[in-house]
Amino acid sequence: MEQLYQALSHLSALGRSRPSPVASRRCGACRHFRNDPAYLEAAIPGLSCLSSGAASVRADDGLCLRHDRYLGAGRSCGDFAPIGGET
Repeated sequence: MEQLYQALSHLSALGRSRPSPVASRRCGACRHFRNDPAYLEAAIPGLSCLSSGAASVRADDGLCLRHDRYLGAGRSCGDFAPIGGET
């Protein structure tokens, strides 16, 4: 893992960007991903007492219902299922 971090830091030093996930398979476009503020406030007890599900620091983060994780919409995984696609 250390070698991976070193390789990525070398890319930054060379002025190159880190590789990004394929945009069409990102979590934000997956049927298992939910990031609407009302849903997040209902799913995460106490969130609204800290601020709200519409907070700007949240960006486009949300919940993966498949893996039961809170993560960024730009992430991706092998269980991607397009919205409106077949199961």
